[in-house]
Amino acid sequence: MWQDFKFASRQLLRHPVSNLIIIATIALLLGAVSTIYSTIRSQAKRQLPFPDAHQLVKVWRIAEDNKVSYYPYELYREFGQRLDSFELLGATEMRRAMTMTGQGEPTTFGALKSSTKVLWMTEIPPRLGRLFNETDEEPGNDRVVILTDKVWKEKFEEDPDIIGRSIRLNDKEYEIVGVLDPRMDRTHLGSHPLWLPLVPPSDQRLATTQVNVVGRLREGINRKHAAAEIETVAKHLEAEHSPSDYE
Repeated sequence: MWQDFKFASRQLLRHPVSNLIIIATIALLLGAVSTIYSTIRSQAKRQLPFPDAHQLVKVWRIAEDNKVSYYPYELYREFGQRLDSFELLGATEMRRAMTMTGQGEPTTFGALKSSTKVLWMTEIPPRLGRLFNETDEEPGNDRVVILTDKVWKEKFEEDPDIIGRSIRLNDKEYEIVGVLDPRMDRTHLGSHPLWLPLVPPSDQRLATTQVNVVGRLREGINRKHAAAEIETVAKHLEAEHSPSDYE
């Protein structure tokens, strides 16, 4: 596994970690990114429907020029194994367009690939069906989709028997396994009409697959503590995998 990590981190570790990782900041999952250099401040101004919403965070990687970037997938996996501040840690890929056919006029929706734990950490059960499970993240088992409540109403006329039906997205068959709770439509998460499982990339794509990292902090852990732990873990990773390893 460490060989995989070295491959994934080759480009990352050609630069000092201090430039790319340890100036990590954490902002509320549903708020704007408003802080840098480990200064934590929430800009969430509305009531969120999630239990203990203040424990939901987004983890950003910020360079010295203050530009925000995502994490290589393998680095996210390392964080999942090493960070103790988080009860759950998950990842999403960048939103992509998918065209639904066979349901009236073809319609293009934004679709988000998500690891299992992202929706789990909201602690809001689905309106219908289920959320993703770890089996869905296995290659060959990932042709499943979760709809937002809005899509369910507008495209499927609130069909109560929608679970288990197949739909065509980008000319491929997907099974509908869930419909999100309508409360999700009032949040940033509801802006993604379709949800797909995020399958861990192959070794050849570990370095190029960039993910957005989100998490639920453990009870009693604040964002400042979590940010400090991320910095510590990042320094350890740099010490273990120096740039000279890849010459």
